[in-house]
Amino acid sequence: MNHKLCLIYRGVDSRAKHPQFIGGSEGNRGMTVTAGLLLLCASLLLPMTCLASEEGQGHRHHVAVFVGATHAEGTDEPTVGVDYEYLLTPKIGVGALVDHAGGDLDATIVAGALFFHPHKGLIVIAAAGNENTDHGDEFLARAGIGYEFELKGDWTLTPQLNFDFVKDEETKEVYGIGIGKGF
Repeated sequence: MNHKLCLIYRGVDSRAKHPQFIGGSEGNRGMTVTAGLLLLCASLLLPMTCLASEEGQGHRHHVAVFVGATHAEGTDEPTVGVDYEYLLTPKIGVGALVDHAGGDLDATIVAGALFFHPHKGLIVIAAAGNENTDHGDEFLARAGIGYEFELKGDWTLTPQLNFDFVKDEETKEVYGIGIGKGF
């Protein structure tokens, strides 16, 4: 059985909704976030194209793109991201993720993640990292669950639900679909 990566998405800081927390360089920040995501994708994907798993051993590397939404303070804002997982064993993987929630939540998350594959396509996620908004950086912890459906050609489809915890803020729910590829 091939074990793949599950996408992880971060919530956004509710304080970004208030004008006093929005800086004047918001347009430049969007370009910086986009450039950062592209650089991360390229740095993860290019080396992976040279790697091949042994036949019958499954893939140890998995890259995925997440598309979904973050629910906070009664609103749902679009969220996109990219995740990478390296399987240490058939049941345990480590990796990293970068997510961006747009709209009024405007926040970017960078985190290290632990992936647990207890049974078939079920994935349990624990992540810790940084949430960056216009008002600054905050520590973020994430707990999530997903179910990975294996498709043709080592592709995966993973519906997920994640909960983001940031100090002194309400818990954010992040939900959506991850589309990934094993290498």
